[in-house]
Amino acid sequence: MRESRGGRCIIYSKEPFFENEDIKKKPEEASSSAIKPDKKDTTQKATEVLSTDKPAVASTTVEPTKKSENSGIFREYTQYAYNDEFEYNTTIKLNDETSFTGHYEKSAGSEIYTCDFHGKLGSFQKQSEYVYKADILSMESDRPAGTEKIGNITYHYIDASEVYRVELRLLRVFTPDAPNTSVTKRIIRHVHPDGNTASGKIDVYYLLINDMYGLIQKD
Repeated sequence: MRESRGGRCIIYSKEPFFENEDIKKKPEEASSSAIKPDKKDTTQKATEVLSTDKPAVASTTVEPTKKSENSGIFREYTQYAYNDEFEYNTTIKLNDETSFTGHYEKSAGSEIYTCDFHGKLGSFQKQSEYVYKADILSMESDRPAGTEKIGNITYHYIDASEVYRVELRLLRVFTPDAPNTSVTKRIIRHVHPDGNTASGKIDVYYLLINDMYGLIQKD
């Protein structure tokens, strides 16, 4: 669907658009020479086995890594915008509690500005019933900044710090059950581009960066 807004053309497709506003060894078979306790006196025999020159090794159980209370937030999110001057696409994947990767690309004619990046997060904390947040500890580019011309296209590899023109500080993730009343009208327009808000919820996972830039789940 193509919709004109004040000279700007916003195209909606299957992927949500974004209008830029504002990670036992089988126990070895017991040796045939192992001492087997006598059923009639197991306490005595067990004591004899442990009373060797070698200290007994305490058995340990490795606890599995605990998953986040809401592991659904770890997914890929996307943002897409288009107008008469340029189009850009950003994808961010939350890998786990502590890391993320992403790709940014903005094109204007034969000029393409792009960046593949990765970063580290502080642990996600539950901010409210529907919102999780994490501090962005670092964000780096996967390749040095520079320019490369391939055919008629000039690629500008930019630094990760330029992706949003501001230093990234905070991520917030809204879950699908978040009521429309708990988010801004701008977010509602992103998650319900067709204007259908009958469910009363945002219905998708929504990633908000610095409370300014929104990305919708990519599924």
